Amino acid sequence: MKQLTKKVIRRTVIILLVCACSITGVYFGGEKAEKAIQTLAVRPPYEPPVIVLDAGHGE
Repeated sequence: MKQLTKKVIRRTVIILLVCACSITGVYFGGEKAEKAIQTLAVRPPYEPPVIVLDAGHGE
């Protein structure tokens, strides 16, 4: 009976730790992901391409 109680307590503690870590990861990881998406969503202003013509005055 004591072994069963220890197993149940051990499993409960492990499950609670995994849940706490998962919730923490989602909370803080989600915040970072949201900032990254907002940064990527901002487009730089349009700049037309620069065309360079070479006169070709070589031999």
